[in-house]
Amino acid sequence: MRQPVSAGERMMITLRYLASGETQKSLAYQFSQSEPGLQHYSRGVPSNLPSAETNLLKDAQHNRRMATNC
Repeated sequence: MRQPVSAGERMMITLRYLASGETQKSLAYQFSQSEPGLQHYSRGVPSNLPSAETNLLKDAQHNRRMATNC
């Protein structure tokens, strides 16, 4: 029987998935996991993440402009 995947390893897989854009098949091979297991981990990733990232960048640019104008 396999040992359960630790929370740290699930986090590592999820971050690698988000940062690299690798396929789940590739990540499954790298981490010796099943593809359905990886799909389960990535279900918790918000689908609106790219738009949230864009908003953060816009806020940072706005803050920089405000700081230089003071």
